Amino acid sequence: MNDIGNDFWFQAQGVYSRLCEPVHGCCLRSRECTPQKNGADLSGGCAIILNGVLSSEMLDVAFADFQDFMRIAMEAEGHSYKIIVSVGESDDWPCDAAEAFHIYVSLDSCEILARNPVSIIRALVYLEDEMTRCCRPFLKIGKQTRWSTITERITRSPIAAYRWKTGWELIDDNDYYPDEYLNHLTHCGINGIWVAGLFRTLISSDVLPELGPAEHRLEKLKALVTKTARYGIKVYFLCIEPRSVTPDHPVFKAHPEIQGATIGNDCSLCTSTPLVQEYIRQSTCELFREVPQLGGIINLFNGERLTNCWLDENFAATCNRCSTRAQVDVLAEDLECFVRGIEQAGSDASLYAWPYWIDTTDSLKLRDCGVLLDLIRQSHPKIVWLGNFEHGGKKEICNKQITIDEYSLSYAGPCDAFNQIAQAANISRHRVCSKLQIGTSYELSSMPYLPIPGRVFDKIQTMKLLNVTGTMLSWIPGGFPSVMLKAVGEATICGESLSKQEFLHELARIYTSGENAQNLVNAWEKFELAIDEYPFTNRFLYFSPITRAPAYPLLLTHEKSRALPYNWGLDKDRNPQPFEEDLAGWFGPFSCDEIVQQLQKMVLYWQDGLVFLTQVAQDDQATKSLQEMLNVSQVLWGQLKSTLNVIRFLHTRRLLFSELHAETDNKINLLRSILTDELANVEGYLPNVEKDPAIGFQSEIMGYSFTPETIKKKIELTGKTLEHLDEWRLYSNKEIESPILMNIDENWDVDHWGD
Repeated sequence: MNDIGNDFWFQAQGVYSRLCEPVHGCCLRSRECTPQKNGADLSGGCAIILNGVLSSEMLDVAFADFQDFMRIAMEAEGHSYKIIVSVGESDDWPCDAAEAFHIYVSLDSCEILARNPVSIIRALVYLEDEMTRCCRPFLKIGKQTRWSTITERITRSPIAAYRWKTGWELIDDNDYYPDEYLNHLTHCGINGIWVAGLFRTLISSDVLPELGPAEHRLEKLKALVTKTARYGIKVYFLCIEPRSVTPDHPVFKAHPEIQGATIGNDCSLCTSTPLVQEYIRQSTCELFREVPQLGGIINLFNGERLTNCWLDENFAATCNRCSTRAQVDVLAEDLECFVRGIEQAGSDASLYAWPYWIDTTDSLKLRDCGVLLDLIRQSHPKIVWLGNFEHGGKKEICNKQITIDEYSLSYAGPCDAFNQIAQAANISRHRVCSKLQIGTSYELSSMPYLPIPGRVFDKIQTMKLLNVTGTMLSWIPGGFPSVMLKAVGEATICGESLSKQEFLHELARIYTSGENAQNLVNAWEKFELAIDEYPFTNRFLYFSPITRAPAYPLLLTHEKSRALPYNWGLDKDRNPQPFEEDLAGWFGPFSCDEIVQQLQKMVLYWQDGLVFLTQVAQDDQATKSLQEMLNVSQVLWGQLKSTLNVIRFLHTRRLLFSELHAETDNKINLLRSILTDELANVEGYLPNVEKDPAIGFQSEIMGYSFTPETIKKKIELTGKTLEHLDEWRLYSNKEIESPILMNIDENWDVDHWGD
């Protein structure tokens, strides 16, 4: 690995350590619980008995985990109670019900009837959750039936290398998926991970040998598939294929007839040519022959990168072949090559076709869905359509109709485009999956998660109504195990119908008990009200200080440089970014006053939620998960306040500089007030940041947007700025020119004395 990759991996070690923390790390049993009647007592431990079920490594791992739970979390050892496991079918389960199981609990035994081995894992986790809700090794007598109609629930490791010069995760030696991370995902109900790769770096080709290595480089992928299978988790290969190359690539010298549309230094492999079609089929076939247990391919086939000549009319016009063909025909033919390759390998895996249907002239706008809907109707019946759930949605903020042009947790969705995709897929009998960003989103992407499971419930309920059968739960950020991923696993379960309030209460009982469960629900509901007020515009979530606010220095000097491509802390070459100050570029359709107003609402709602959560987490029986949730929530509150203070400070400073002798004292007083408030704010949540290495880590840049060290530097600089303001006031009162004001011109070109 190169020095940059090593530097990233060094930075990620703290997060890696957190991912390695055991699922069952502490006792959850309360000795104070009143003994319950009409139930089975498992305090003498349990024995798991296989009834006609073949043992496997996956089941061995699941049974060992369950015994760890009994021993550590329930402090119950022995083999007194019998858990009898069998595999079979039931008339009560729909034919397409994934991971279905029955549980029959009696006084002396529990019988599990599972549709398949993964269903056994789900049943055991359910038993763990039930005992956790009771705070003791106890199960209610009776029958439970559960299954999921949302068969794929896919996320990724928050530290897996992919972008920003960290390399490709399948060709280095780092372990981005430690066993306990996978175990955490299993306990959240997650059954898939996606990993990214390029055909030309992994798969050897004798059709176009210039595009691949001399031999396949799939050993790490094979090992990962084997490893995740032990936890009932499948691996999905994410690609953007056939990936464009440079016009001078050797493949075009050897096969000039396959050269397609050209955009700058990108040239497509023309999928209208038989040779490229065979290359796609063969590469896909080889991938699945070499890694037969692969869950499927997720191909971001159009929009994100140049993958074929028909990105749009302008690009298609540069290819003599594709310019004479309809876009639908070209794309359908392209996708069918992948399906044929999977079939040729003898695999029953799926191709997940994911269009990023954006306007190539303005990446913040969506293209009309008409062509896409025609493509769905015309495409191969085995293709599963993956659509962005929120992009293009509408929401009213500050009495303005705002378009949601990104993944969003502040918007429940779905957008109209996803509705149309789902309806077209249902009519043409294609399966459809949603693309979400659960856990966290770009709205607050330097936090490991946002504790708003009610929003997960809203999205999942709508997905069920639209016949959605799977979901990809993250892009780059969002893969930390948390209450958000647990909410996905619980909300996708069928077999019982719960209202949102009932769902949240049952979820809360996994984390706390008694009256505390309702207080935890109250906290989540307040946090959800807060996120509803998010001033959504891509300008704000990409470029404003919100991602880096805890580290943002408050200086009297002006920073002219921009933080590009996004204001997250590192540029694409992994260089530290300046703390940019382009107020006008942050707010999109909103005024500064409107942004401040929305942030103030968010802060107040979040504060209300913290009152409830603090009360729950301070209980003597509070779990480690609750303590971590409180810690994250306290930093989130502080981060929102920091964002508000940064914007108010820069806005007030601008007024001061632009009107040097107009109410100078009042503006200085306001700046001092903001600085004092921000000092107290960051000093208050600094200890919380120090407790959790996942806080501040932004997975898109594979680095930290803020750290305890950068926060301490901010505290130091803020103190100096207060001193400088006092000096300014001294000169102002003497009615003589302050040396601080020297060299200030209409462009704020101030000497950087404050640094």
